[in-house]
Amino acid sequence: MITRTLLTNIKIPLSGTVYSSGVDISGLAGYCSLFLRSHDAVPTAATGTLSIFYELSNDNLNWSQVTTLSTLLTGFIKTSGPSSDGKNFLYFNPPVAAWLRIKATETGAAQAAYLTAVLGVA
Repeated sequence: MITRTLLTNIKIPLSGTVYSSGVDISGLAGYCSLFLRSHDAVPTAATGTLSIFYELSNDNLNWSQVTTLSTLLTGFIKTSGPSSDGKNFLYFNPPVAAWLRIKATETGAAQAAYLTAVLGVA
């Protein structure tokens, strides 16, 4: 299993999109977990709303979402998650590919959002 911190306290601007770096998943079974945390960045309060996706590539240059399968989470805010603390843990099994990255888009059109994302792949 490999674990990679893909995004650390990254700011996703109002109506903006941020991409993580690619993670080589070739040779792995493709079972993935993703820890997410939406939070404030001191001193700025952030109340943005996020949609989280994964994208795949076979060359780490050309990326694409998988039709209807790539959406991991929508409406994610700093009070989302099972404990309403902005933390969530997801699992997914993407199709066979050599590379995977995370895409985060601010969709609330109100304020920026801050995100930390840690990927585990087996």
